[in-house]
Amino acid sequence: MSKLYFLVPSATVTEQIVTDLQAAGYDGSSIGIIASDRHARGDLPTARATDASDVADASKRGALAGGSAALLGGLAAAVVPGGIAVGGAVLAAAALAGTALGGAIAGALGLSAPNEEIAVFERAIEEGDLLLIIHCDEDARERVKQIVVDRHPQAAFSGEDDAIPPVV
Repeated sequence: MSKLYFLVPSATVTEQIVTDLQAAGYDGSSIGIIASDRHARGDLPTARATDASDVADASKRGALAGGSAALLGGLAAAVVPGGIAVGGAVLAAAALAGTALGGAIAGALGLSAPNEEIAVFERAIEEGDLLLIIHCDEDARERVKQIVVDRHPQAAFSGEDDAIPPVV
């Protein structure tokens, strides 16, 4: 999956693009909009939480840190003289619990942090543009670009990336 980014100058043009994309078979769940508060969004689809915030990346980092810390803590307790004698199952359970807890806490914190991928668009959004994010299969990228830019030249193609980023 890929994410395509377009900066669009108005809500009216954005509505027309969304209508064209939906007519071409893209449902609302693959389309998201990030805009400043001054735009009336009406029926425009809002961006996914993973698009608008840093929740996905923060969760991965937290899971890695939490699991590692729990595993290291368990290993330290097992080898310290007078420490608790623990088996492999207990260490695995501690690492799993640390991973879950770290991921959950970091993910909750990541919800309030802006997504690093869209940070480059913040100024344009503050100045009034709308950021249109379209999730599509790799083989549909050119078709989506054609629908958006050819029919709506005022929309500027602004980049793309993988919707499923590599793990940490």
